[in-house]
Amino acid sequence: MGVAGHDIAGDETRQAIDAIRGYTYQIYASALAWLQIEDDELLHLEVAEDFSVSSVERLVATQAKATTKSITVRDKGVIGAINSYFLLRDANPSKAVLAKSGMHCRPN
Repeated sequence: MGVAGHDIAGDETRQAIDAIRGYTYQIYASALAWLQIEDDELLHLEVAEDFSVSSVERLVATQAKATTKSITVRDKGVIGAINSYFLLRDANPSKAVLAKSGMHCRPN
């Protein structure tokens, strides 16, 4: 709600609303993961995907996305996540690696 006489116009393409929504969801999903970790697990932010939970035996890497667009297996982000899984698996041979996608999709 604007205040009389204080309305302004700007370039809507320069607004970061979608990016802020995505970061907010990522932080929220990371906090939920933190609340659920076991005593022998660690939470890593922005190390292996958006966040990951590791133990001595395994690594669960999660992509957390909030989006209003349709996602398919041909999406750049999906292809990147698949490629990342193989990189993480090869980089962590002593761990069972699992890649997860935490998606919050909202209609336009």
